[in-house]
Amino acid sequence: MTYKTRQWLYRLFILLFIILTTYTSLYATGYQLNFRGGFRLNHLLVKTGTLALNSQPSGANIYINDHRQTNFSFKISGDNNLNTPAKIKNLAPGEYDVRLEKDGYWTWEKKLDILAEQTTYAEDINLFKKDSLLNILECSCQEIDLSPNRRYLLLKQGQKIIDLKNNKETKLNLPDAIKQEQWLSGSNKVLINNHLFDLDNGTDTDYQKIIGPDINQLFYQEADNRLYYQYKNSLNYFDLNKKNSESLLSGDNYLSYYLKDNSIFFLVSQDKKISLRSYDLNSKNLEELELPFSSGYKFLDEPVKWLNIYDENNETLYVLDPGTLKPIRDAIKNFRGGVWLQADKLLYYTDFEIYLFDLKQNNKILINRIGEEINDLIWQAKNNYIIYATKTSLNTLDFANNNIVKLLSADNISSIFLDAKNNTLYFTAKVGDKSGLYKMIVQ
Repeated sequence: MTYKTRQWLYRLFILLFIILTTYTSLYATGYQLNFRGGFRLNHLLVKTGTLALNSQPSGANIYINDHRQTNFSFKISGDNNLNTPAKIKNLAPGEYDVRLEKDGYWTWEKKLDILAEQTTYAEDINLFKKDSLLNILECSCQEIDLSPNRRYLLLKQGQKIIDLKNNKETKLNLPDAIKQEQWLSGSNKVLINNHLFDLDNGTDTDYQKIIGPDINQLFYQEADNRLYYQYKNSLNYFDLNKKNSESLLSGDNYLSYYLKDNSIFFLVSQDKKISLRSYDLNSKNLEELELPFSSGYKFLDEPVKWLNIYDENNETLYVLDPGTLKPIRDAIKNFRGGVWLQADKLLYYTDFEIYLFDLKQNNKILINRIGEEINDLIWQAKNNYIIYATKTSLNTLDFANNNIVKLLSADNISSIFLDAKNNTLYFTAKVGDKSGLYKMIVQ
């Protein structure tokens, strides 16, 4: 090798050393060479951003723009793949396709924006199990009611109660279709039509035989151990301690009634007018509010202090102060179902949209617009996501990042519920050619 060649190699190594040292220093301080969008000198050097990812469960493989992310390591063998939770630094500003994959779970995908000198957080990502569907009962697709402790399922059309702890079935054998039900405190007793079923000892008490025939709309009030009921044009109660009946109100056409705290609320039809009245059981005071005429009003039993009245015919929800009967906020139109997240926040759905209504602010926020009519919706409070059903699919919608994952394609999906642990989903559907009650482990 000649002296001249050695000089050129020496200069080349110095130049490479300067370039690599400069690039490493810039990289360490958050800069990167940017060739996205073509070569432009004024955009060649950019300040980078960071992407923070985490999932439940953790350990998911990370892909950015279809490239598997790896840890920088000098290990010759072993797994260098980057898994959640992770922070990925020195990303040039722009939009990226981010994907998480984990064996046995549905893939999570979303476009995320990276901004210079900022961290983009996607740390509340829920991954959902797949291939965990199990048919536990062959039956028609029907309405289901869940006990407050989420242990028992009541199949209204099939007239069965299923204990989710041991899959034990209790056949009800009622003479009439189920029109109303009320789970009592502890959820081991349920009042259905005129019968009280004790699920611990298997007894069935028919209150028509105790109080008298033609009674209906029974409602148990634990505070005073009374059984309220309607008999023709009167509202009455049966004292379970004294074993006698007393009349409260009479003389009107009572459509429905509901007990809340120390008051009884009832809907009255008179001269083509509908009135909501409240009767204080202590003071005997009577309040009244006229409602728009409709034959479809019913009370909704909700775990909030407000009185919820739903007009099924016009798909309108009224939220009222039970003390004054004054509306808390404007009536909610196009309401098809929902769940209270807090005392002042209602998550609800219309035909194709999901909203969050804030009573304090008196406004609604569009969460998402769905391309197919929505059948049902529930909220998973622990991990903050929505599960909703359409006629042909079961899906999750993540509150944190508004990402949708399809869990199942099926027909006639309805009556979706989570168990007490919030990780197993129950619903009725027709999967393939088999209709029935299904369960699915989602997390």
